Amino acid sequence: MVYIALALFVCAFLGGLFMVLKFSQGNDIPLPVSLAHGAAAAAGLAVLFVVVSDGGGMASQVALGAYVLAALGGSTIFILGRLLKKPIPGLMITGHALIAIIGCSAISWASYTAFAGA
Repeated sequence: MVYIALALFVCAFLGGLFMVLKFSQGNDIPLPVSLAHGAAAAAGLAVLFVVVSDGGGMASQVALGAYVLAALGGSTIFILGRLLKKPIPGLMITGHALIAIIGCSAISWASYTAFAGA
């Protein structure tokens, strides 16, 4: 199951990279990409929650905590930018990305330990 969560978060990561590139160039972010990014991350969170509920290790718990924080930040970014049509602070995007990177590192470690059988 941890591999499914990892794959979903990698998909979300790739969508996030595309959005950051568009944002940094001053272009609008396509709504379908934004929604796909959020959907992949939400699905990954659901799978990761199951992994942690089934007794996943500390790395899975750290990943879940980081991804919940990243989801809160991403939801705030979506609400500000899409629904309220307000400018999105660059620091908020950077914080969202850095927290997600912590989650990605933790889930990568959890996947490695599951693969190695440790």
